Amino acid sequence: MALSDTEAVRLRCGDTDATARIFSDDEVAYFLLDNGDDVLLAAADALYAIAASTSLIAKLQKTGEFTVDRKEVPKMLMATADKLRAQAQDAPAIAVAELSATEFQAWDIAAKSADSPNWRS
Repeated sequence: MALSDTEAVRLRCGDTDATARIFSDDEVAYFLLDNGDDVLLAAADALYAIAASTSLIAKLQKTGEFTVDRKEVPKMLMATADKLRAQAQDAPAIAVAELSATEFQAWDIAAKSADSPNWRS
């Protein structure tokens, strides 16, 4: 099952609860547009946005002997976003290359890309 880019961004940044979305579809579309449709970079930006809003409400919560330090959440989100950015940087650009196995194929590829009048369909 293939995910749409919007669904992939939501999955990568943890926005998976359909009943309580963190971002609207338009906001996810903006993250994608702003990052050249790169899902990893869009998800990283989404995590940065979540971290920024979380840091505004971050606090230490204590109930009896149980303590939750929500001040660490933005740091963890930023670290995850940094990992996504690094992963996007390391991704190979495999869709850019066209494989040629023989000299004749290489000549055909070059002729086609140059819109040569010698190109035959």
